[in-house]
Amino acid sequence: MNEDIGDIQAGMPSFDKLGDYAPVTLNGGISGNKTYDGIGDSAMRTIMPISISQGILNQLTSVVLAILVLVITLVVIITFIIVLLTTSLIIKDNTRYIATLKVLGYENKEIVNMILGMYAIMIVIAFVIGFVAG
Repeated sequence: MNEDIGDIQAGMPSFDKLGDYAPVTLNGGISGNKTYDGIGDSAMRTIMPISISQGILNQLTSVVLAILVLVITLVVIITFIIVLLTTSLIIKDNTRYIATLKVLGYENKEIVNMILGMYAIMIVIAFVIGFVAG
């Protein structure tokens, strides 16, 4: 057994709904229709050592962090796929327009600016809605 199991300051009580330092908890007494013995042998057996509590919290933190990394990774992948599909759709819809501009001698930079200019208002609105919605 750990040496800190009997130390009240190094333990974390897990037995009382009334609170650690409530008079009924410390001294015993009656609350509602229940009788409490106060902190005695039975209460001391339910105190969880701090080292065990810290171990449980560290494991829980590791699991939550792993889940968070997984969710963030999935969101980044899904976002990349959406951007890729949207770009592909825009290019497909404007293939004739792009070809016409190429035949007329426009440079790629000018064509990109024209295409983005057509969708600029929608891009800004979508960005604002996405930023506000979170």
